[in-house]
Amino acid sequence: MSENAMMTLSDHIGYPGKKVKRQEEKMNKRYGFTLVELLVVIAIIAILMAITVPVISSAIDSARRAQAQTEVRSIATASVAYLNEYARFPHGSGGSDQSYGEVGRQNEELINVLRAVPGTGNPNHQNNPRRIVFLEVSDRSLDTETPATGGNFMDPWDNQYNITLDTDFDGDCNVPMYGLVENRRAVAWSFGKETAGGSDTNKHVRSWD
Repeated sequence: MSENAMMTLSDHIGYPGKKVKRQEEKMNKRYGFTLVELLVVIAIIAILMAITVPVISSAIDSARRAQAQTEVRSIATASVAYLNEYARFPHGSGGSDQSYGEVGRQNEELINVLRAVPGTGNPNHQNNPRRIVFLEVSDRSLDTETPATGGNFMDPWDNQYNITLDTDFDGDCNVPMYGLVENRRAVAWSFGKETAGGSDTNKHVRSWD
């Protein structure tokens, strides 16, 4: 058999040694990320986080504001319902309008009365003798540092809700930080994202809005 014929035959059937070599090369190949690929992935993750974190934060704040808006209106409505039931406010009338919360007396003094819970501001149901529940409050919204039978009603930012009652019966509420809110017998508000006593009223959540 000629040399050319032998070469053609060997090319056709292949040498076993070549197959083994190819298999070894495949086995020795490394699979995984290169440094550049890893850096690209990290950069993509960082960009996605930069986009999504503010969106999530904004959604959380919107949900808190919606909750606070519902709760301040509930407090104001409950206070007026109490007035209609008893023809008075819980802690006396006359003089200047009475305020509770960060701007006055602890709000638990009024909240206990509206919840028909005996405790501070409502000893032995003294200020709600008919034990009418004017206001429902989740235990999660009560200040845990106060006794289990009462507690300050806290907003979603962990500040007390503020309440002003028209205890001088002139038909308006003289509200700290706001002045006169006309034609309201009771109002409530939250400082919102502001810390307690925050003066940026644009962040406040008000029952009269």
